[in-house]
Formats: sequence, structure tokens, C-alpha cells
Amino acid sequence: MKKIRRYILVALSLLLLTGGNVSAQRTMKGQMFLDLAGHYPLAGSVNVGQYLMPGYWMAGLEALRMREYLLMDDIVGTVSLDVWQTKAKGGYMARLVSTRSRSISLYAGGVAWVGLESVDPFKKLPDTIVIPSLPKHKFVFGVTPEVEAEFFLGSHFALVVGGRLPLAFLSNIRMVTAQARAGIRIAF
Repeated sequence: MKKIRRYILVALSLLLLTGGNVSAQRTMKGQMFLDLAGHYPLAGSVNVGQYLMPGYWMAGLEALRMREYLLMDDIVGTVSLDVWQTKAKGGYMARLVSTRSRSISLYAGGVAWVGLESVDPFKKLPDTIVIPSLPKHKFVFGVTPEVEAEFFLGSHFALVVGGRLPLAFLSNIRMVTAQARAGIRIAF
């Protein structure tokens, strides 16, 4: 009887030591995804990424519009200045909590980005308004801490909602812009 127990313990120990990766969840290690999102205020992004066991990495492109109202003759006028930031970004999001099937997950992390800030790229300002102190295009870079929730509606389709706080270094307009994010994620 003691020999049988010993064999069972050795077999269980070997099974635990040689166990493979768990892949029954919706977000398996190595699974790729495509992410399309809109941000408030006006912005949009497209990302690709790959799930890892503790989270996921991603890389993508983003366009963000910032609007500043111009002060004219000591009053705030109706003329606004549009400034666009186009960015290339990459980052990592760590899974904080999730359901066992990973149909609902909460992530936190961030991205680093580089980009170009363009002042009035669509020429909406009247010709009578001249802003000599701002260059038309400027290199900017920054980081964006993010928090997001992922809700899978099927085996490959998820809704993603969250909040983020982009920090733009060298920006002429605004260093911090709080944003809300909502989008879809397709895992394949």
C-alpha cells in the first residue's frame, strides 16, 4: 500500500512539474489581436498586439485633435485653434484581474509614443489671424498611462473601454489631456 501511494505522489509531482500552458481561456498566450478605438475628445487609434500570460503588448498609430479657443482683445472669441498630434506608439498592459474564462479582464499599463504636432493643418483659421510664436509642425514625444476593461462578447470579439492620460513633452499647446476610450478588439 505504501508503494502505491509513493508511485501516485511521484506521478502527481511529475505531472505538476511538466504541466503545459493553459489555453482554454479567451486570451491565450501568443494570440494576436487587432484593436480599433475612438477617444474622447476627438481621437482615434488602430493597434495590433499579442496576449501574454500576465497581459499583452501592443503597437499602433493614433491621431488626436486638441482644440484651443483663442483670446482676442481680452475676450474669448469664437475662433478656435486646431492642433493635431499624429503618433506611433507601443506599450504593455498588465492584467490586474479577470474572470476564470477571461471573458472580462481589467488591465493597467501604458505606452510610449513619438509623433508630430501640427498647428492648424487644415487651414481653418482666417488669414487675418497670425500666430507667429507657434511653429506649424513640431516633434513631440510622451507616455500615456492607461486603465481599461475588456468584455468578450464571443470567442474572438470584445468591447474595450477605459481611461488614459497622455503626457506630451515638447508640446506647444497642452502637456496633459485626459481621455476616455471605447473600441472593439478582434482576436485571431
